[in-house]
Amino acid sequence: MLRLEYLVIDFEGFRHKSEPFLIKEISVFGPSYQDTLVLKPQCHIDQVPVERRRTYLWCSKHLHGLDWNSGTHDYSFVYQFFTSLKIRFPNAIFYAKGELKCNFLRSHLFNVVDLELVGCPKVTEFTEFENNICNNHIHPDYYFDHCSKKKAYLFYCWLQTQINKNGLSPLQAPNSSTTPLTEHEPPHANNSSSDGSGR
Repeated sequence: MLRLEYLVIDFEGFRHKSEPFLIKEISVFGPSYQDTLVLKPQCHIDQVPVERRRTYLWCSKHLHGLDWNSGTHDYSFVYQFFTSLKIRFPNAIFYAKGELKCNFLRSHLFNVVDLELVGCPKVTEFTEFENNICNNHIHPDYYFDHCSKKKAYLFYCWLQTQINKNGLSPLQAPNSSTTPLTEHEPPHANNSSSDGSGR
């Protein structure tokens, strides 16, 4: 009998209005696998159109603290990363938090389940929230609830507790059309977000 595995994925990045989301930091946490990537930008910040650049810089300085020009992997590597997850974990259920984030992941992965549908609280409600565990955020004024490594870890711990206690069956979770709003909003907040958010 194949063992059913579960992993939590979270990411942070940049989005301006209705334009495609750009991942900057992505984290995966599971029983036997943990990884965090920081992706290089596809161009220098000076090449980004002014209005979009203003939103991106606001997110860097006041939201997630991730510098646009930082990164350890070329941006295209994220697609290889998704492929490697599917190959390594062919029977896995991938959890993420928030409808927009899950929809993004469903274009790359199978069996994506929204943590909000199984009652996962906001990351700020966890007692372990104050202990930062990530050095990728260089700007001092960022909000710790916008660290993908922290969120993936905390959501995984919560999920594991639910599965152990309640025998949670995520594949039976109902569909939802609820899209949570970000709490710390950049300029043009009704059209912008750092993570497609469900925190």
